[in-house]
Amino acid sequence: MIIICNYIKDNGEQCSRETTDPFCFQHDDTKQAEQWDEDYSAGTTVSKAIADAQSDFSGVRMENHCQQCETPLRRTERLTEHSRIGGQMVIEAVLECDCSEYVFASKNVSNGRLPDGWV
Repeated sequence: MIIICNYIKDNGEQCSRETTDPFCFQHDDTKQAEQWDEDYSAGTTVSKAIADAQSDFSGVRMENHCQQCETPLRRTERLTEHSRIGGQMVIEAVLECDCSEYVFASKNVSNGRLPDGWV
């Protein structure tokens, strides 16, 4: 699968080089790549979240109520500032009820790529 390199330049733009790895050959030894590797081994990366979401929900009919608190399930999206990369926002797709939530997909987006007024 071809993806765009995850490296974020000093000006806030994402590297536009296509790669099959999270970082292209030019950026695979950077601090950002090192941090991504640490996050990946801890199980908190975007690609892992997306892969988990696809495997968790592929072909499975989802219940519409929580079995623990019996409230309706709600799907929402959340936009927050990235905690480690300046000029980046995190968009999360969340499934929630009154007692818990599950983030099933997450993506980093440069502030410059968001519509005016969203930041």
